[in-house]
Amino acid sequence: MNQESSSSVHRAAAILGVLGSVDAAERGSLGVVEIARRVRREKTQISRALRVLEETGMVARDPETLGYRLGWRMFTMAAHVGQQRLLAEAPPVLRSVVSVTKERAHLTVLDGDGALTVMSESPMRAVQTAGWVGRVTPLHTTSSGRALLFDHDDDEIRDLLDDAVFDRAGPRAPQDAEDVISRVREARARGYALVHEEFEECLVAAAAPVRDFRNRVIAALNVSAPKFRVRAVASVNAIADGARSTRAMHDERTWNSLLERVMADRARRTELGRSEITSPWDIVRLDLDDNTDGYVGTELYRAPGFGSGVTLESADMLLRFSPEAVAHRIAPRPLLVVHGSTNELHKPEEARSLYAHAAEPKRLELIDDAGHTEFMFDEHPTFCGLVDRLDDFFDDAPDRAPVG
Repeated sequence: MNQESSSSVHRAAAILGVLGSVDAAERGSLGVVEIARRVRREKTQISRALRVLEETGMVARDPETLGYRLGWRMFTMAAHVGQQRLLAEAPPVLRSVVSVTKERAHLTVLDGDGALTVMSESPMRAVQTAGWVGRVTPLHTTSSGRALLFDHDDDEIRDLLDDAVFDRAGPRAPQDAEDVISRVREARARGYALVHEEFEECLVAAAAPVRDFRNRVIAALNVSAPKFRVRAVASVNAIADGARSTRAMHDERTWNSLLERVMADRARRTELGRSEITSPWDIVRLDLDDNTDGYVGTELYRAPGFGSGVTLESADMLLRFSPEAVAHRIAPRPLLVVHGSTNELHKPEEARSLYAHAAEPKRLELIDDAGHTEFMFDEHPTFCGLVDRLDDFFDDAPDRAPVG
C-alpha cells in the first residue's frame, strides 16, 4: 500500500471514529466542517472521503441537515462481528460454567420458532443429559427458549407460539401461550429463567440471556441436569424457620437486643464493609438447654477455635433462613425428619413444621428422651439406632426416587 492509500485509509477510519462517538450519536449528525475540525484535516479531503464512504454505505447523509452519520452497513457489519465474537468467546465461558456446576452447559440462539443449540460443553460424567448441538428445541418448555424471549412483547410471543404443541412435554410444562407469557415475565423480572420438569420429566435447567453491544438478546447460556442426583434428604435436629427457632431461645430482653444489633450491623456493613464480631452464645442461648450446654462444654470445646467469635451477619442470615418455605421442592425425593423429643435448643415444633410444609413421600420420627446433641457419641445406643435408621432410609431411597 502506497503512502497516499495509507493516508486515505487512516482518514476514513478517523471519520468513522468521529461519527461513531457518543456526542455524534446524540446530535444525530455532523457537518463536514465539524468533522474536519475533529479529525484535523482539510475540508476538501474530508468531503472526498465522505463521498466514498457514502457510496459504500458506511455513512449516510441527512437530506435536511446535510450532516453525516454512520450508515446501515456499519451496523450490519457490527452485528456480524458480534456473532463471530460470540462463537469465539463462548467456549471458555462454557468451560468455566461446567467447572463450577459439574453439569452440561449450552449456548443457544433463536431459530424461527425454536431454540437452536450451537455449542455445548460437557463434564466427565457417566450420567448426563443428552447432547443437543445442532438440534432445535421448543421455546415454551426450555430455559434457553424462555431467556431468548426476554426482549419479545406479549404479542410477539403469541405469534412465535402459534404452532406450538402444548400436550407433548414434561409434567410441569406451561399449558398455553398465556401461561408461557406469565412465566417469561417472572423470569425477566428475576434476570434468568428456571424450568423444572417442563421439557421432560426429571430434567431441570437454568438459563441467562446473552446481550450484544445494543443490549439486545442474541443468545442464551443454559445449564441442564437430571434432577435425581439428590436421591433423598434427611433432616436431623434441624430448624424449619431460623427467626422462629432463634426467638424461642430468647426472652424478650435478649431477643430485642439481638434484633437491634442485627439492624445496626446492616448499616455498619454498608458503611465499613465488615460485620461486628460477637459471641455465638449471644445468638444461640445454650444456657436455656442444660443437656446441650453440658455436651458443648465437655465435648465441643475440645476442638480448636470452637466457641470463638462469629459475625452478626451470620445472625442476620440465620434469621432469614427458612427451609420450610422450600421444603415442598424436595418431592418427589423422599424426606426423613428426625428430631429429639426433648430438644430444648431447636424444639420439636421445628421438626413438625418442616414435615408439615414438605410434600409426600415424607416421614417424621421423634426420638424418645433425646435432646439436641447430648446422645451423639459413637457407642451411645440412641446414636447407633439413629445411624442404622439413616442407613436403611438412604439404602431404600433409590427404589422410590425418580429416575430420569
